[in-house]
Parts: sequence; structure tokens; C-alpha cells
Amino acid sequence: MINKEAVEASKGAELLAVLDVGSKIQTDRVAFTPIEFASLFGREKTFTYRLLYKGKIKCIKPGNGRILIPANEVQKLIGEAKAYS
Repeated sequence: MINKEAVEASKGAELLAVLDVGSKIQTDRVAFTPIEFASLFGREKTFTYRLLYKGKIKCIKPGNGRILIPANEVQKLIGEAKAYS
């Protein structure tokens, strides 16, 4: 019989490992463009826009027609991730 708590703990450890890796990526950046944000997750820019429209992440509009996503939104998104089952 598989210990369900042990499996969940190992998934949590894997998520923390990903979180640690994520914190080392581009930590000098304050914000990302939608394309840069999506590339951190290995996705296309539509991934970013879908998250914006759903309200899962917040953006900054500096007034020049651009959209920027604060770097702390990367950590927020990873922190809210659930284990795949």
C-alpha cells in the first residue's frame, strides 16, 4: 500500500525545488514582458495573457502601451501551484 502522505510530501519537496530554481532565475529583474514571463514557464505568450484575463496575475502598465508583469508574480504563481495527480 502506498503511503499517500509520503507521496504528497515528496510532491511538495519537488515543488519547493522548482521554487528554489525559480528564485534563481533573473532575480535582478523587477518586471517581465508577457513573452519573457511565459518563457520562464516554457509556454507561449498567450499563457501570460490568459492568466492576466483570469486575474491570476497582476500587471503594470507604465503608460507607454506596454504591459509588464512584476517579478514577484512568478513566485506567487509557483507558490499557488498544486501537485499534479
